[in-house]
Amino acid sequence: MKVLGWLALIVIGVVILTYVQSCFDKQPPSEPLPPLPSMFESDAQMPSEYRTDTAKLAKLGGNLIKLIRAHGWRCDTISGLVPMVRRRGYSVWCNGLYAYEVVDRGGNWTVTLDD
Repeated sequence: MKVLGWLALIVIGVVILTYVQSCFDKQPPSEPLPPLPSMFESDAQMPSEYRTDTAKLAKLGGNLIKLIRAHGWRCDTISGLVPMVRRRGYSVWCNGLYAYEVVDRGGNWTVTLDD
């Protein structure tokens, strides 16, 4: 009889744990992200917080493309964008091929090809 009591407690415990875990696994439905500005590829990789303000993203993307082109490099569309951690700048991928580092060096923006 004692074994049946313990077995019942174990089964009830497993059921409760399963229920609690399923409650935590459910994520609230997320709103769809707005479409990216035209200078970004549709599957461009970037931090999710950048995608929420498309006007700011369009300005940033346009300025990055202008900087890259002004330094003699090719960039028609942005494939990916990551802000640098230790300095003011961005790692930018263009046309699915080229990787650049766009860095503020003492108030002057420089662009280097990232091999």
